[in-house]
Amino acid sequence: MNINWDIKKLPKSFWYSLFLICGINGLLGFWMISGRIFSDFPAHIDILNFYLENEKFPYPPLYYAAFGFFGWVLPIEKSFEIGLLIIVILGWGWKYILTYKYFDQKGRVEALLPWLPVAFLFLFPVTIPWIEKSFFLGKFSPNVWHNGSSVLMWPFCFLLFTNTLDYLKGESSSIWAIVIYSVIILLIKPSYLFGYVPGILTALAIEKYSTRTWRVLIAYVTFILLLLWLSKILIFEGSAPSSIFYNFNSKGGVRIDPLGVWLEFSENLGWDLLSSFLLPMLIMVFYWQKLKTQKDFQLSAFVFLFSMIVFFSYSETGPGYLHGNFYWQIPVAFFLFLLVMIKHVLVIWKDEEKKSLSRFIKKNLVCMVFFIQVLSGIYYLFHFSYSGYFF
Repeated sequence: MNINWDIKKLPKSFWYSLFLICGINGLLGFWMISGRIFSDFPAHIDILNFYLENEKFPYPPLYYAAFGFFGWVLPIEKSFEIGLLIIVILGWGWKYILTYKYFDQKGRVEALLPWLPVAFLFLFPVTIPWIEKSFFLGKFSPNVWHNGSSVLMWPFCFLLFTNTLDYLKGESSSIWAIVIYSVIILLIKPSYLFGYVPGILTALAIEKYSTRTWRVLIAYVTFILLLLWLSKILIFEGSAPSSIFYNFNSKGGVRIDPLGVWLEFSENLGWDLLSSFLLPMLIMVFYWQKLKTQKDFQLSAFVFLFSMIVFFSYSETGPGYLHGNFYWQIPVAFFLFLLVMIKHVLVIWKDEEKKSLSRFIKKNLVCMVFFIQVLSGIYYLFHFSYSGYFF
């Protein structure tokens, strides 16, 4: 996907929306980093400080290096905190820009820009205010606010996904962009690759591709699996004390644990599934015949499916059991899955010429559920802010 466009032609509403997204998430980021809202941010800063004091560096390193960089170049107090806040603002701003550009590729939905990308960045499972108490790890959200590595990882996952599509469609003959984005993701937070690797293999299996495409992608998958295996060793089994990536907290491992972590957090299994997946279920029921042959839908669906399977199948042992570290591929894969479906649905609606009661009901049901999930996201952020807890 070509993400270049003429900045001079962007409407003022784009810049207002970008400022709104960066402002809201910058404020939330400041509250989280300062400790007003409980989140992962202070712990990440403490981890980096601890490792540096012991002349080591945490693994995966790129997230810590990203905000640690500001600590080395800004000769001021709280430089790591400022660096992490900059990462949060840039990450959400980039997410908005990429989402905006994705919908604006062919000029098919001009009237919906820029509010549709803004709405996407508030999507959240259907939530019943003042009744539900658990929001994360029980439900499945396409957006995450409280985890800095997930914020930084997202744009590279988007670029990996779109470059993979270009390669599969023959619009790009080079595998190197896919390799580079994969390595970057692995060095920030490898979660997305847990669903992406089996997803791309499944997408390959159901479509006819050239022998060269098969060989190149199989070689790529083998390379990524090797890197994931090495990462597992560094994270769970620890490296030598002399290594810069020596893990001070390498107790634990990975085990098969069907539904284990989910059962710890879900208040109601059926409602958590329905409230999380009502929108994609409606879209697939209404438009399955037109979606099922689209390569972007197939790839996003397989990556999302395997992302869910990984979370439902595995857990960490030891102190990280309830950290849900096999969950964090789901928000990215789910967001991209919804992004693809909504884009196709908008094109279907625009191309439909015949008006009918059935079309009216389908369109309004999808819009209503989408709007409810956006309102649920706004409610969650208010709850997030005044309660001081993300979960």
